[in-house]
Amino acid sequence: MTDDEASSIFEELLKLLGERRDADQPIERDDYLRAIETEIALGKPVTVNIKVPDDRKVTDPVAGARTSSSSGKAEFVGSEEYSGREKLRILLDVLSLATLAPSSMAIRLTSAVVSLSKKDTWRSFEFGNDQSSSPVRSINSRYMADALRPTVELEKLLDELRAELAKTEI
Repeated sequence: MTDDEASSIFEELLKLLGERRDADQPIERDDYLRAIETEIALGKPVTVNIKVPDDRKVTDPVAGARTSSSSGKAEFVGSEEYSGREKLRILLDVLSLATLAPSSMAIRLTSAVVSLSKKDTWRSFEFGNDQSSSPVRSINSRYMADALRPTVELEKLLDELRAELAKTEI
């Protein structure tokens, strides 16, 4: 995959995700797309070394006028724009974290609870708050399987894109 192709895919995905974000109107802490845009806008850090010459004229009553030369060094951290391939890689990584990791963690948690519970006693997790006596959400193994189904397809697509990116790396 060339850098131009990666840029094109990145821009298209960003556009589609932006449209969905605007429709969903997420609260700020859940807006992972903003985190991607910010990360990319900052650019990747690069070290810039600067050598500064320093010529001094010194007048000595005995030795007369003379010039001494020295140089100083300074190191700064600047930023450089990400390539199209790097931008796409960042987007894929964040999409994996934001969409695939939660369902994977939930499956692990459910499996752990089931394995530690007495046989056939675990039915569901019930989540609530201190303002309600009934659960706000109930999560069982069927719910988990239904929630996992779309993420499996997404994971395949993200893996395909990663594989394509890896093929053309130098």
